[in-house]
Amino acid sequence: MSEASEDDHNQRKKRKLNNSSENISPHEHPDSQLVSHQSPSVSLLQRASSLFENISKAEPLIIQEELEEDYAHVKNEVVSPEFYGEPVPDDEDNDNLFELHAGFPKRKTEVPKDDEIPAVEGKLELDFYNADLNIKPNKANKWSVIPDNSAGFALMMSEIRTNYGVVVGRATSRIAFQGCIKSYLPIKHLPFEEMNPYICQIGWSTMKYSNGDQVKVYGYCSTGKKFVGGDFQAFGEGFGLNDVITTILDMEQMEIVYYKNEKCLGKLFPGKELFEVGDVVFPYFSTKNCELLANLGVEEPKNDGENIWK
Repeated sequence: MSEASEDDHNQRKKRKLNNSSENISPHEHPDSQLVSHQSPSVSLLQRASSLFENISKAEPLIIQEELEEDYAHVKNEVVSPEFYGEPVPDDEDNDNLFELHAGFPKRKTEVPKDDEIPAVEGKLELDFYNADLNIKPNKANKWSVIPDNSAGFALMMSEIRTNYGVVVGRATSRIAFQGCIKSYLPIKHLPFEEMNPYICQIGWSTMKYSNGDQVKVYGYCSTGKKFVGGDFQAFGEGFGLNDVITTILDMEQMEIVYYKNEKCLGKLFPGKELFEVGDVVFPYFSTKNCELLANLGVEEPKNDGENIWK
């Protein structure tokens, strides 16, 4: 075979092979099977990764619409209901409702009172400044003791003593003072019947103690009993409205004697050591719903213009 014919033969063979390879489908090619199964997944993952990268890199775009005309912010008005229910009363309202239910007229608004003026130094007086808080001085009569018995105060004892006392062992041998019940205060506002609504106690107390339930506080009660340290014992008869009670402290005999009007009731706890030398003893009054008058010997208190002291 000549060289020309051999070249023609090789070219025809090459063209034949090219034509046959173009007619073979991907599935018929031995290497094309792997490509046909993997290329869609790989392409999808690549597209997804590219999409997420674009989203993470992208910045949010905020578009604010511009208003063409002027505007004003309008709040929604909340209409209040006409009735919220009954208000909860405070302590003062409770007192007013209680008195209104009891049939009392409505009280006038009270003007707050100034603090009590201390007793005059060097003069024997009732010590309203150091008395119980519900005992107020009577400007018309400084020897009058009127407790505030509104609300729960009507169930309490109120106490007061003098501004000066006597020193046991250094004072005059005998000291006396007097007291009486001038009037009974109204207690209609109490919701129940009190067993002993009106009580008055007249006696002696030391500087350390000022209550009838304490030691070294001796006295005579309107219920007809004597007392010391919370120990109440029968002592003759009781006393009431306008009865003048006189008590005498004998320093030498160390005894206390009581008189009702002009009648001697006897000694209080005879034989008992009442006080010690050096104790300061004060005239002492205690009241429950009673207006009292005290006579300390400085001047004679008037009972509505009448001299009741003897």
